[in-house]
Amino acid sequence: MAGTASEAARITGIPRDTHSKWLQKSAAYREAFQAADDEATEVLEKEALRRAVEGREETVYFNGVPVGTVKKYSDVLLIFLLKAKRPDVYRERYDARIQANLNVQSAVKVVHEYHDQPPAIEAVNAELEASSKLLTATAGELIDEQAQHAIDAEPEPDSE
Repeated sequence: MAGTASEAARITGIPRDTHSKWLQKSAAYREAFQAADDEATEVLEKEALRRAVEGREETVYFNGVPVGTVKKYSDVLLIFLLKAKRPDVYRERYDARIQANLNVQSAVKVVHEYHDQPPAIEAVNAELEASSKLLTATAGELIDEQAQHAIDAEPEPDSE
């Protein structure tokens, strides 16, 4: 088994771009390639499962001399296998909430230091308050949207 298209091209003596052309032009070649690719993927999956569950022996050395072996397991492969088999249970979950810290008083103080005119301060204060309301509304909409996605993702109850 070659494992990669480049390695298969080297072994067979067929240029790699020929493989790409055959994939585009020949349905029979596409089907045969897909079957071979599926078989290669199954070999990889079987090896990942073996390393995750059965482990593999690794030689232990002392002063450069092998003194025994220890069985090593792959937690990372186990995690990937679980995510692939049950994505609804083991998928990544992201929090879409927005956290904003808008300190209107500090902003007004800074503006006041540079613009000693009350109308400028009032205008900035009004703009900051409007921005604060917009941020709050946008965060609320995102939270509502996230909640709706969670509801939509829940399976329908069995009706018996």
